[in-house]
Amino acid sequence: KALNLYSQPFIDNLFEIYKKSSTIFIDDELTLVESSISKGNLIMDFANGDSLDSYLRRAIKENDETTFFELLNRYVNLLVKAYKTEKFVESEEFVKVFGHLNEAGPEDGVRCLNIDLIPQNIIIEKDNRWKIIDYEWTFDFAIPFKFLLYRSICYFMKNENSAYAFGKDLYKYVGISDDEKLKYQNMEHHFQNDYLKDRFSSLQSINMQLNDADGNTSFCDRVISINHPKVYFDKGEGYCERDS
Repeated sequence: KALNLYSQPFIDNLFEIYKKSSTIFIDDELTLVESSISKGNLIMDFANGDSLDSYLRRAIKENDETTFFELLNRYVNLLVKAYKTEKFVESEEFVKVFGHLNEAGPEDGVRCLNIDLIPQNIIIEKDNRWKIIDYEWTFDFAIPFKFLLYRSICYFMKNENSAYAFGKDLYKYVGISDDEKLKYQNMEHHFQNDYLKDRFSSLQSINMQLNDADGNTSFCDRVISINHPKVYFDKGEGYCERDS
């Protein structure tokens, strides 16, 4: 529900994104949670299950290499199946959000790409169907497809440089070279630091900043490094502005 008239366009745009994205994810294996709009309110069905992120972490904890890579392979294959690629051409809209790509060369692009379609935002229900629960960051212009895979590994492992599981480099496993990784790092930095600016910091980027420390930085200093941090005290009754 929009809190005021100024935020209503956000709700309306979110529903438009849902309608466009629903034409992409038509396979029963991977679909968006059902959504509708009523009297200006966006109503989303509840997805009952655990996130793909939770399943992957559980596989690592239990040293279950087979399950881990079965899930990761299914995730990549479902994305490849859903998204239609085209030759990527840098547009003005792209540069505004992600900056210029320093590296030239062929790149598969996707329109209407949800760059937040990462394991945290996929719920696996009891019938083994996967539900997408967050599609806010979907853009109409072409974006390199592998950027989504980069973000998925980056935020799952909470490390933009090194990501290993069961002795395998996960960036390379999903087909991202060292040069491509650097290119996508620059895209992500521009998105977080230049495009979003003072609007807000994503939960994923905050989480990565707090966890990806060199061992010489205190937790307080890491919190301060976040753009306009605000700390909430949990009293067991949910988060409240007056407790920040």
